[in-house]
Amino acid sequence: MHDRVDLESWGAAALNAADGSGQTLARAFLLIAGTIFLLIVALPLFLAPLAWAKRFLWTLPEEHALTIYFGRCLGATGIAVAGLALRAAADPAAHLEVFDLIAISGALLTVVHVWGAIRRIQPWIETVEIGLYLAATVASVWLRLTLG
Repeated sequence: MHDRVDLESWGAAALNAADGSGQTLARAFLLIAGTIFLLIVALPLFLAPLAWAKRFLWTLPEEHALTIYFGRCLGATGIAVAGLALRAAADPAAHLEVFDLIAISGALLTVVHVWGAIRRIQPWIETVEIGLYLAATVASVWLRLTLG
């Protein structure tokens, strides 16, 4: 007779073995993901959206005003999300909503990038990001369920 494997309990046990509360992995995720996203995506988009677009292999339109505006808006939002992730790293279990925010943002960004890949309207590097956003989404959901 086979016993059924309870994956949620297994995940919680794996985290609890690390530090008794499961916060070590959550803290590392928030610090690493928050820092990388802030430095590679959010700040460059906010400060220099056209330079960021060139680095990510986008063809720039002739008229730059709207591109700069939208880039800075997205960068500002990214700074806010990364800032919340970094602040929540001090006590992840007390800030479970940050995992919800990252999961929702990651899922929506995955859809945006998949749609761009299907339509073939984005540089290859944006298509590679699908895996990164999907991984962030899955990690956030798993950590949220494990901690809360």
